[in-house]
Amino acid sequence: MATVHHAAFLAVMGVLLQSHVATADLVHFPFTGTGAACNEIVCGRGSCVPLSNTTFGFECVCDPGWRQARPDGDQYLNFLPCLIPNCKFFVLVFT
Repeated sequence: MATVHHAAFLAVMGVLLQSHVATADLVHFPFTGTGAACNEIVCGRGSCVPLSNTTFGFECVCDPGWRQARPDGDQYLNFLPCLIPNCKFFVLVFT
């Protein structure tokens, strides 16, 4: 009998939660889209750009000669600060 009560409770909760989720803003950060995100963000050797269509509401744009610590071609980690010098190392080996 307890199983029937649990199933009925879960069914009612499912209906209530489904209607709430359908009307809720699932990804809501307090500073998204207002430009206020860049007030407290330090992008290292770059500048903060407020964007409303990103997860955190901003992206870091690196100065020339600097890059972010993310894989080449990655398009999802643009919020990382610009901390890595963009230089090439040449190693000469003499035998």
